[in-house]
Amino acid sequence: MANATLDGVYAKLNRTGPQITQLAGMIEGFLMYWPVGHVSSIDPVLDEEVWSFAIESQIPPDIPVTIGEVLHNIRSSLDQLMCAIASKYSGTSKGTYFPFSKEADGLDEQIKQKCRRLPVTACDLIRKWRPYKGGNDLLWFIHDLNRSDKHVDIIPVNLSTGVNSATYLTVWSGLILVIGHRNAQHLIVRRASLEEIAQMGSPTAVYSVPPGTQLSFSTRGCSAEESMEFLRSTPGAKFTTDMRPMLDIAYRDNVHEPLEPVCSVLTRMAGEVRKVVVDFEKSFF
Repeated sequence: MANATLDGVYAKLNRTGPQITQLAGMIEGFLMYWPVGHVSSIDPVLDEEVWSFAIESQIPPDIPVTIGEVLHNIRSSLDQLMCAIASKYSGTSKGTYFPFSKEADGLDEQIKQKCRRLPVTACDLIRKWRPYKGGNDLLWFIHDLNRSDKHVDIIPVNLSTGVNSATYLTVWSGLILVIGHRNAQHLIVRRASLEEIAQMGSPTAVYSVPPGTQLSFSTRGCSAEESMEFLRSTPGAKFTTDMRPMLDIAYRDNVHEPLEPVCSVLTRMAGEVRKVVVDFEKSFF
């Protein structure tokens, strides 16, 4: 059972669970009715037409606002943890915060500024958790994203697709060159000459899978924007397909896995902070 002086810290962390569940429901309900179309552009270097899913409306602001609320509870629980320790050992928590730094070399200065009322052993434990960019990046991003949400703008999120799937692809003219994202999981089709393509009948190719199955292509490793690419063809090709994206909402920047659903990232963040709290609780309460 948590020490009484840490009740507020645990209350904030416990609150994130229902908040993330609510957020997941909001996202699921929203994406269920999201209209998706197709757009294309020409890659002049490779002489290919690049086809991507086109999102035809914007993410409603209540979703990033809710994400910011979850982040605030996660981030502020760390400040409350430091204040609880300062109050216990110094009698006051004035000017006490959990320190973060953009780089390892700046952490000691942040500790000096924000942890004056903490015992030396608590400062040593902070260093162990490496709350700086390039150290414990998950902790750093909690701070960085929360700071942006409070002082700059709502959390920047956008759509991503971790997987695209299809059961058929019929090419009526031209030729498909790549099925899936070229820089992720994909199939490459032999590139015919212009003369060969001109002699092909219509349809020029038919791809399908057995009933009840589907072919899936991972877009892992691509940015959220890039993950929308699903096919490449010779310029001017015509085709029909039921290729569709498995959409989710992800952070636009900062997080190691830009395609990881935002609810998953927030869950990992809350879990990491809980580990920090338990570590300090064992040593100072």
